[in-house]
Amino acid sequence: MQQIKKYGIRFVGVVVLLVGVWALYHQIATVRSAEKYPAPGEMVDVGDRRLHMLCRGNGDGPTVVLVSGLSAISYYAWPDIAVPLSKETRTCLYDRAGYGWSDPFDGELDLDIAVADLARIVDAAGGGKPVILVGHSYGGLLVRQYALKSPEHVAGLVLLDSSHEQSYSRFPKDDSFPTGKPDLIAGFGAAVGYYRFLADFWITKEGVDYLSDQEFDQLMELYVHTEYHLAVNAELRDVLERDFSPVSAGTLGDMPLVVLSRDTNVTDGLPLDLRQEAVWAEMQQELARISTNGRIETLEGASHNFTLERPGKIISAVLAIRSELAEKQVNAAP
Repeated sequence: MQQIKKYGIRFVGVVVLLVGVWALYHQIATVRSAEKYPAPGEMVDVGDRRLHMLCRGNGDGPTVVLVSGLSAISYYAWPDIAVPLSKETRTCLYDRAGYGWSDPFDGELDLDIAVADLARIVDAAGGGKPVILVGHSYGGLLVRQYALKSPEHVAGLVLLDSSHEQSYSRFPKDDSFPTGKPDLIAGFGAAVGYYRFLADFWITKEGVDYLSDQEFDQLMELYVHTEYHLAVNAELRDVLERDFSPVSAGTLGDMPLVVLSRDTNVTDGLPLDLRQEAVWAEMQQELARISTNGRIETLEGASHNFTLERPGKIISAVLAIRSELAEKQVNAAP
């Protein structure tokens, strides 16, 4: 028995030593990666922090701001949309607090903070003029909440299989329903290099094979950051626990609005059961009615992640709003 106890203590000691060595390697590698992969865009001052924003292109029409979904790092989330759109009009994307190259928020991160940060990004990207906001999934919820609060700064909205204010409260619940990890687990796992271990030895380019090897390495370096996992966890927890006001028809007046929704028969990217899928489809219809100038299109065969599958549809929706705004401006001219 004493022998077993002795070897058990030694085994635990070896494990603790290995974890400590790996955690030290992780911290050194994280510092080096910041030097190896500097932010590709500019850092926007939002008061006590800075957010990373990357803008390309120019044009006479409204600037387009792309807002990614939960856990998506924006620089890699719009591979066939951001650059093609920038050839038509100024197009910007940004990282929310704790994501990518953006500074983390020192406090309890929630949708209110995200909306306030988006206001700073809209001002910096649009130069004080209204912009077209494109939001995917959680990003759709974010841009809609901003538009409801500051409609004078929004020229049009494109919602891509957007989360609904009552998405989670109206879903039939089951054991697979998503929940956030406790911050202690998310933070400790990231701090000791658990996610770096996954990145180095487990995660492959499957699903992101459009990235070069260097881009994939860069993405993995951003993925392993403690601040990133805490931010994702906080956003998910906030959405699950928040009590939103009901969505009402016509609350955005006649603002140009396009809702693109996935085929609910395709469950890749957002695994819901049949009851939840029916509610999701119903809520997409409701979102299209928040403007009297809204329309909806369901993309047959498309999954929740159709930003990668149907970039042409998204670009067309943005350019349709841009053309509508230009025509309205011409008709309004004396």
